[in-house]
Amino acid sequence: MIEEYKIGEIRTKNELGFTGHGFIFFRWSACEDCGKERWVGLKKGEIAFPICVACRNRRTAKTNPHLFHKGEHNGVEFKKGVQAYPEFEWKKGIGYTGDRSFTKDPAFGKKISDTLKRRHIRPTYSFTTENIGGDKHWNWQGGLVPKNQIARSKIEVINWRKAIFKRDDYTCQECGKRGVYICAHHLKSWAKHIELRLDLNNGITLCKECHRERHKKNKVGDTQ
Repeated sequence: MIEEYKIGEIRTKNELGFTGHGFIFFRWSACEDCGKERWVGLKKGEIAFPICVACRNRRTAKTNPHLFHKGEHNGVEFKKGVQAYPEFEWKKGIGYTGDRSFTKDPAFGKKISDTLKRRHIRPTYSFTTENIGGDKHWNWQGGLVPKNQIARSKIEVINWRKAIFKRDDYTCQECGKRGVYICAHHLKSWAKHIELRLDLNNGITLCKECHRERHKKNKVGDTQ
């Protein structure tokens, strides 16, 4: 059975099972031209593409008709199994000069091949932890990682943040925005109330702007 969605409904990428997309939140929207309903990525709370791909192509075809002649492109006829530019021959060891013509010099092609294989780097040098790791790295600071950074990176804190988001339905509890960048904010200070760091009642979901405003009102201590 196909699941039915309502216009304006918002889901996360993980809920929909999408992979490889540049958006985290998606809204079920209708195309402004044809009315076709589909999931559209959200950018700063607004849909990124108000019209579907097919309608965008039709608009482009109307404004640029010379690009959409069937079987033709820039005066060149394309046929299946026939090379459009027979004078351009792709052969192993022959390089491309960049001026729409090819050179017969094998050395030119070999130079490109060596570059792609990263042979321009000294063969005696390799990027390993032995020669650029530890105290040999340019940003080495004695091996000291701030305690606060270690504490905030623990799996317990990460799971606490996820639980806060899920409880609040990924919605800012201050302004009601959904589909924007959100933060898990501690009502009682992270620094002063160590025992409440993982308490779900001590957390609230805020968008980036509201989170900034909370800390502006009270720069030190509790911000509830």
